[in-house]
Amino acid sequence: MSKVQLKHLAAATAEFYSMSLSDLLGKSRTRNCAHPRHVMSHVAVRNFGYSLTRVAQYLDCDHTSVLHGVKAVEKREVPEEHLSWIKQNAEHRDNYSRKLMRESVERMHHDGAA
Repeated sequence: MSKVQLKHLAAATAEFYSMSLSDLLGKSRTRNCAHPRHVMSHVAVRNFGYSLTRVAQYLDCDHTSVLHGVKAVEKREVPEEHLSWIKQNAEHRDNYSRKLMRESVERMHHDGAA
């Protein structure tokens, strides 16, 4: 199972829910903020194999909060299309970021060899 960076998953989730990244990663417990955070946690754990602890560190919360979010998404039966869109968007962001990094390294090596 390949992992995307959590920052790319967070950005994809924020985009899907039309919210700011700071709201997604903030401490608000309103449904408008908590539900997207739960979805992000679910995708991170179930689709990308992140541990509850690692997701909790990223979200600056306790691992039991992440577990609650994962279970809440499963209980609410969030449409698979929503989860799939977020997953694919995060993968796209991650692949693009890796591509830019490779190109940057290649330029540095090329410029250093000249």
